[in-house]
Amino acid sequence: SVENKPDVATSVEAIMQKSILNPYDDDLKYDGLYHCTKMIFLFPVIVLRILWFLFTIAFAYLFSLMASEAQMRRYFTFPAKLMMYSFGFYRVKVKNRHLLTEIMKQRGLVVFNHVSMFDGILLCGYVHPFAIALNSVHGSMGFFTHISRKLQYILIDYKRGGGQTAKLIDHLARPGSNVIAIAPEGTTHAGRAVLRFRTGAFAPLRPVLPILIRYPHRHFNPAWAFNYGLGVSLMRSMGQFVSHASLELLPPMAPEPGEYAGQFAERVRQRMAAELGLPTLNMGIEEGRELV
Repeated sequence: SVENKPDVATSVEAIMQKSILNPYDDDLKYDGLYHCTKMIFLFPVIVLRILWFLFTIAFAYLFSLMASEAQMRRYFTFPAKLMMYSFGFYRVKVKNRHLLTEIMKQRGLVVFNHVSMFDGILLCGYVHPFAIALNSVHGSMGFFTHISRKLQYILIDYKRGGGQTAKLIDHLARPGSNVIAIAPEGTTHAGRAVLRFRTGAFAPLRPVLPILIRYPHRHFNPAWAFNYGLGVSLMRSMGQFVSHASLELLPPMAPEPGEYAGQFAERVRQRMAAELGLPTLNMGIEEGRELV
């Protein structure tokens, strides 16, 4: 691996002195009178959206109990889309969806920039119900356990380095396994830069399909940078007239001869950042914990 991690304290100090961009500053604004008026005006809509969200959770749970793994992969896009409707995502643009077939044939992985708590649901609803590599803490949440098992989610303990990559390799070697989707940044952020990639997704040295997630916005950024609680983010998301998102699939990228996992990861990161029009920062979740 050629992963080059800077000193955490040095990076945090540079951000505090505003000499480099703070990727965890989500610029959350309450927009004064406009925000207050909108939330009051949309309060009945927010209540209906909360009820709709609870219904979709129950529906997804019951569906996961009754459906086989094959049926989950084929039809789980429907309940995932219903969940996104709860937050005003009525139309999501998907570009180059046909490229998914290529990575399936190559038995590769999918990697995506991790901006919001909606990313996983968005991918499941509008691209494919992937086997998402998920933090083990979130993968054991009640109703979600059945869904994660049927979609073959891979639970990763980010606090333990050894043995985690082996889970990906074992999954890829299993005949008929679901396609893996993983966020190499390992954390959500404000979407203002592409953070340092962890190399686990690239350690198997298999082709990867990059997916770019964008949330165009004007008043409210759906990104979640941990500067405020999850409940605040959910309520504000439900308090929008409409929310926008787009997904763009890039052509699969394969490791070059003699390339290490860290080199491969950095090449993919630079390509994704260039397509997103964002800078890259050699920072990750370690610096994020110090900043928020």
